[in-house]
Amino acid sequence: ISEGAQPDTQRYYCSTNFLPGGLLGNDDYRTSKIVMRKIMAKNVKWTMGSVSETGRIVAREASHTVQLTNNYYIGVFELTQSQFTLARKASSTSTPKPSFRREEFKAMRPMEQISYNELRVAGVPSPEASLISAACWPNDPGADSLLGLLRNKTNIDFELPTDAEWEFACRAGNGEGKWGDGSDYLSSSTDANLTALACYGRANIQNQVAEGNTTWSAADGGTWPVGTHAPNAWGFYDMHGNVFEMCLDWFEANTSAHGGAVNIDSSAPAKDLSGNNGTYRVCRGGSYRHGAGSCRSAYRTELIANGRYNIYGLRLACPAKAL
Repeated sequence: ISEGAQPDTQRYYCSTNFLPGGLLGNDDYRTSKIVMRKIMAKNVKWTMGSVSETGRIVAREASHTVQLTNNYYIGVFELTQSQFTLARKASSTSTPKPSFRREEFKAMRPMEQISYNELRVAGVPSPEASLISAACWPNDPGADSLLGLLRNKTNIDFELPTDAEWEFACRAGNGEGKWGDGSDYLSSSTDANLTALACYGRANIQNQVAEGNTTWSAADGGTWPVGTHAPNAWGFYDMHGNVFEMCLDWFEANTSAHGGAVNIDSSAPAKDLSGNNGTYRVCRGGSYRHGAGSCRSAYRTELIANGRYNIYGLRLACPAKAL
């Protein structure tokens, strides 16, 4: 997505082992290129939500069977500040400034302080109501939104993952009581197994005060550069912690009446869970400020559509059929 990049120039590799320079050895993959993995999810039946995990919010995590209708791609990393800036160069609207901007670290830190409306509707947090309606799923994103600009640049139907797509990728084949690498969920506060996977649990650190401290390092607070921690079993980084990741679905505080999905009969296998109504959107994965219980694969919270906060970011997805 660098300046001068042309549409339809994506390349395919059978493994990240074949990426020139290596996934973590070439900074381009976290600054000017987007690496995605294909997930063979079509017709796979699996269990979404939770049953007995410590810290679960019963109404938001109703356990139910899911069967996705398509294979899809999803980003190996959270979208970074560098990638966001490149995508926005074609727009005349102002670019939001992330909270943690120290030069040594900002390029590969996840983008935050970005609203759902800026991602899918327009290049401002509070667009006109007519623009919101026009860009509402399943319609295409607004031309000046982040997704609209990326689609124009690449000719790929980039989108936010649905609630179910996100959880399927985060679990990576692991179920109740497990982190995405298959290790056990031990504690809802500080979890030794989560430490290898996530930047989390820093609620009491005055992150922004440290910006002027010349001895400051990423370990002192705030987000970490994506890919710093270990990946899950399917090779996705930072799906637990760092920043909450926005999903396409609108949020309901109590989903127990219909199996934890949106407009789905709980007596039948759930299909794709995208919704297009409401004020708040589903966010997943926990953040650098939250304890382990909020970083679980089943944990769901919300973000108002025009809200900008330093604990919310995103991970790109797209349907496999688009490529």
